[in-house]
Amino acid sequence: MSGTNGNGTGCNAKEDAGARAKKEMRRRIRALRESLSAAEIALRSKQVIARLMDAAGGAV
Repeated sequence: MSGTNGNGTGCNAKEDAGARAKKEMRRRIRALRESLSAAEIALRSKQVIARLMDAAGGAV
């Protein structure tokens, strides 16, 4: 029974689920990016930068 956690699933089932979730998130982000216009992407970038500056206390 080596390599299992007693109920037949692999010991790394959590890691596999995490990897699947990351892959799915990347796929969603890619699809979102492809659907946005250049102006929308620029606006999003500005919003992200503003949020980062606020989080850093304006030190960025």
